[in-house]
Amino acid sequence: MSTWVLAGITSFSISAGATWLCRWLSVRVGVVSAPRNDRWGSRRIPMLGGLGILIGMAVAVATLPALSPGLLVLLGGSAFIALVGLIDDLRSMPAAVKLTFQILAASMVTALGLRFDLTGTPALDIVVTILWLVTLTNAFNLLDNMDGLAAGIAAVAGTCKLVLFLLDGDGVQAGPTAAFVGACLGFLVHNFYPARVFMGDAGSLFLGFFLAGLSTIGETPDSRTTMSVLVVPLTIMLVPLFDTTFVTVVRLLAGRSIAQGGRDHTSHRLVTAGMSERRAVVAFYILSAVAGAIAIATRGVGLLGGLALLTAFALAMLILGVGLARVRVQTEAPLAGSVILRRLGPAAVHLRQAAAAGVQLVLVLLAFGAAYAFLLGSRAGLADVHFLQALPIIIACKMLALAAFRTYRTVWRYTDSHDLLSIVKASSLGSVGSIAAVALLLGLPAHAGPVFALDWIFLTSMLAAARLSLRAIAEILQHPVHEDAGTARVLIYGAGDMGVTLAHQIRQHQDLRRVVVGFIDDDLFKRDARVQGLPVFGDRARLGQVIDTLHVREVIIAASNIEHDREEDLRQRCATFDVSVTRFRVSPEGFAIEREVA
Repeated sequence: MSTWVLAGITSFSISAGATWLCRWLSVRVGVVSAPRNDRWGSRRIPMLGGLGILIGMAVAVATLPALSPGLLVLLGGSAFIALVGLIDDLRSMPAAVKLTFQILAASMVTALGLRFDLTGTPALDIVVTILWLVTLTNAFNLLDNMDGLAAGIAAVAGTCKLVLFLLDGDGVQAGPTAAFVGACLGFLVHNFYPARVFMGDAGSLFLGFFLAGLSTIGETPDSRTTMSVLVVPLTIMLVPLFDTTFVTVVRLLAGRSIAQGGRDHTSHRLVTAGMSERRAVVAFYILSAVAGAIAIATRGVGLLGGLALLTAFALAMLILGVGLARVRVQTEAPLAGSVILRRLGPAAVHLRQAAAAGVQLVLVLLAFGAAYAFLLGSRAGLADVHFLQALPIIIACKMLALAAFRTYRTVWRYTDSHDLLSIVKASSLGSVGSIAAVALLLGLPAHAGPVFALDWIFLTSMLAAARLSLRAIAEILQHPVHEDAGTARVLIYGAGDMGVTLAHQIRQHQDLRRVVVGFIDDDLFKRDARVQGLPVFGDRARLGQVIDTLHVREVIIAASNIEHDREEDLRQRCATFDVSVTRFRVSPEGFAIEREVA
């Protein structure tokens, strides 16, 4: 059996057992998490489970035949930061003091040689490394806000790093990394929803510090390139960094302290939007695994391809973040009414347009870089002369074309066919202009035609996908209406344009206290179809069966051209089951659901 496999199994077994003992110890000494308004948990849970992670990993690492000097330094720094976290768990340390100790730990390991070799300037590399260590340490501390979340994502990130070590043939680093993954999984046995123990700051600070430090060591000379130093760690850690950045930005916009606790994390918003806690956590596991897979894939696509993959995933996370920011949590005010945006006043409009233009600029860069890397493979790179010469010309032509069609002014979550047509026109104009300008100023190399064609496909697709995905996320994350005695289950008669509009409006306006269960439509071609994710049960003949089965209390007519005889028949069928019939009307003043007397 391989040494790293044995280390992982040993760590898992010891961690699972030690966490159980730590849970018992927490109860005995009274270190228990009490429910608070600014915390997610609603139960009293033992808090010293993080010690189980440390014990499991320590035992497994002690059995390894060799450890690198860098890893010994990292283990020492991680143990120190875990001790700081334990003191905080026992005596509640002020945030400023805890941050000071984090900087101290990061400075110590950096002084002992644990740092990125990124810029070629040692002093700058030291500063970057300290910031990286402190940022990731706090990111995992903030990420520990839901059962199983921090430990699971740490296990996924550690697994990705383990795969990279094995691909490099670096068995010395693979052993401790496998021990780390095993310790996280052993703890997760007790921490996955519903959690029976929490890791506390002793565990979360340790996870973040160790993973951050692991990014700086272990690469072989052949693999220690800008790719492995910069892109790979960023990609692996993108999910915890995303949550930290999201919380920071949202709290700043709301005028609240970044350091205060709260139920406003990305995971909390997914649950508020209707996802179960277990599924929300698994969703973040999947996102973290996708990020890790991208990090591993970047090894074979070169720097340009790796940056393109990282940028694409980061943009996807950004769009997800924008959608999640609209999910109301606690007593939070709507984002549009935040303190900073109110102070900006009319300038907020220009800020939104500038942000949209900025995203479009990134997409222009991403599309051209991806097209270049896809067609030229390993020959493509940031040092490629043709790429560097053509890039500013392409940026200018594409951004001018997008500005000409005012694509930066559209509200993305309301994107429709007119907006998509404008995107196609702008992208086409930008591509034609780019080809003409490059041909005139530089001349066209042999590979120019395929690159420009693929660039047009990529840019058009990404501009459309970015807008449509934000709209899709906004609809998916609609707050569910929790059914109670005051909520009516309704059927919509008419699965046409008015019916679709009505279903959308009911979902948007929770104050209507209605839940749409489906459609009734006399058009036989729509029978057993799905519209807006809702079933079309069939024609009026099936009305009684549907009402009885689904306990429908109201039928809303959403068909302007319904014949009088059909409407009378519909009302009589509903009267048989004592179900009210109302009509949906749209006027210049808005929409209304009106009750009519037959």
